[in-house]
Amino acid sequence: MPKDHSSFQDLEKQLAKDALEKTLKDLHGEITKDIEKNKATFSKEIQKTLNAFKEDLEDTISKELDQRISAHLKMNFLDISTKVTSNFYEASSPFLEQAEEDLTRLHRQGEETLRSWKAMMLQYTNLWTKPFILTFLASAFAGMVIFFVCTYLL
Repeated sequence: MPKDHSSFQDLEKQLAKDALEKTLKDLHGEITKDIEKNKATFSKEIQKTLNAFKEDLEDTISKELDQRISAHLKMNFLDISTKVTSNFYEASSPFLEQAEEDLTRLHRQGEETLRSWKAMMLQYTNLWTKPFILTFLASAFAGMVIFFVCTYLL
């Protein structure tokens, strides 16, 4: 019986070994399934986190770029505007000064012309006073009387 006993023990060992291997394979399969399941869930979570991070990063960078670009554009356009304005004034200042001088001279000439006309008209203002009008009316009346007398005599 020792032989049978040893062969029974070998058989028990073999069965225990087979059962252990089967259990280990089953356990390995379940662990692999759990790992795959967790891997997919973890991958989805990582993907969601990365997408959220990417969107936040894009928004932040977009806002920052907009602010900085607008600030730089404002600064550059103000600088360009100032340069263009100063260059315009520098380039046109001789023309503007000449135009101002011409206008001043024209104003003076206009004033002198008005003064000379006023002086000329002063000579004739005395003509339209009361004695001149009476003399003119008397001459006109005398002329009419002479006209009627001459007409009557003819």
